[in-house]
Amino acid sequence: MTLGPAIETEVANSIERGQMGSFLALDPDYGKAVLDSIGNECKKMYEHGVQPILLTSPNVRPAMRKLTDRSYPNLVVLSWNEIAPRVTVKPLGMVTLREVHSTDELQIGGRNEANPG
Repeated sequence: MTLGPAIETEVANSIERGQMGSFLALDPDYGKAVLDSIGNECKKMYEHGVQPILLTSPNVRPAMRKLTDRSYPNLVVLSWNEIAPRVTVKPLGMVTLREVHSTDELQIGGRNEANPG
């Protein structure tokens, strides 16, 4: 599975770097919604006998590993750079917030997730 573009961007923009290293300064409600969506995608994959793997861009992979570690300790989180060049990847799902809030729009920090504008 992959991260939807809006989530990937939000996570990338929420990575803060300090003297002690990088950390994810993500809104807690947003983080919970992302974890819920990851859980939904994992469930679908397990139902089809597939081991879930979350593929992200290299810059957000460490933050996503930390975010998912407690809720999904067995979830493999890889960046696209960690996939061998000759391996064909067929994503079977995408983590989005529409999945969690199918008809409702998610309001986070004054933004509308369906239309972050």
